[in-house]
Amino acid sequence: MGAILCAFVNQSYLLEYEKSGLKVMSVNYESLVSYPKAIISDVLSFLGKPWDDRVLDHPSLHKGIYTGQNNSKRYIDKASLNKWERVLSPFQIEKIDNLIKELRVKSHCPFGMS
Repeated sequence: MGAILCAFVNQSYLLEYEKSGLKVMSVNYESLVSYPKAIISDVLSFLGKPWDDRVLDHPSLHKGIYTGQNNSKRYIDKASLNKWERVLSPFQIEKIDNLIKELRVKSHCPFGMS
């Protein structure tokens, strides 16, 4: 549930940054893990940085476990897509959906989940 709340807060900040006139780029996780080269290339371009093939070879550049228990030895892949469906019970999913709906109403947030 923490990840859902973090995503909600991050999305809220993104909207506020855009309203403030800051240049922001939103990256969809599903797109990133499905098309890592294309998405990372877009991010680098947005940042004004050149492409470097090493960005896709992070297992040889980083060691250990990072935020979210990400294994640095694994390449970007689709293995974690929809993982929540495998680890959360229907009861937990319903509770999360209800919490998100409540947060959307309270914050008048225009994005979200139905």
